Amino acid sequence: MHSLSTLTQVLQRIRQSGLIVRLRSDLAVAEQIEIGDALLAAPILVVEIPLDAPEGPATLAEFHRRYGDHLLIGAAQVTDRELARIALTAGAHYLAAPLLDPPTLHFAQSRQTFYLPLITTVRAMASAQRQGCSLVAAPQALWQTGGPSTPAHVTWAPQDATAVTLAAQAGAVGIYVQDLLLPTPQWSSAALITAARWLRRAWET
Repeated sequence: MHSLSTLTQVLQRIRQSGLIVRLRSDLAVAEQIEIGDALLAAPILVVEIPLDAPEGPATLAEFHRRYGDHLLIGAAQVTDRELARIALTAGAHYLAAPLLDPPTLHFAQSRQTFYLPLITTVRAMASAQRQGCSLVAAPQALWQTGGPSTPAHVTWAPQDATAVTLAAQAGAVGIYVQDLLLPTPQWSSAALITAARWLRRAWET
C-alpha cells in the first residue's frame, strides 16, 4: 500500500501543491508519462488521470508504478463504484467525480479514500457537506456566491494567470490548470515546465 493512505495526507498534499492538472484523454500512455516527467520537474505534484479514456486504467497503473508517492495521483471521471474499484486497484491516491454520486461517495468512505466531486449548484454543495465531503471542486461563480457555508473547494476552469491569483486570494485550496498547460494535443516539455512555473508564481503571489 502507498504511504498516502489517509484522507488528511491527501488533502494536505492538495493544499501544498495548489495547482492540479487533469491530463488529456486524447494522448497515448507514453505521452502522458512524458507529461508526468515534466510536471514532476516543474513541479506540479497533483495529477488526475481520466478513466473515460480508452487507456485510462493503464495510464493510471503506469503512473503509480513510475512515480509512486512523488506525484499525488487522482483518478478522474469516476462515475460509479466499479470505476472507483478499478481506480483504486490501479493505484489511485484519490477519486475525482464529475458530479456527486452518493453510492460512489459511500464506497470511497468505506475504503477511507478521498473523494472530490465537481459541484455546480448550491443545492449539490449543501448535499456534499451533509454527506461528509471535506473538499469539493466548483466553478468560480458558484463558490463566490456560496457564502460562509461554502466548504473547502478547488476552483474549476481558470482562464488565465489572473484567475489563478484571484482563486488563491479568495481562499481556494487549489485550482485546476490543465486548460492553461495543455490546451491542445500539441505540447513540449520545455513549454509546459515554463508555463507551470509561471502559474506557480501566480498562485503563490
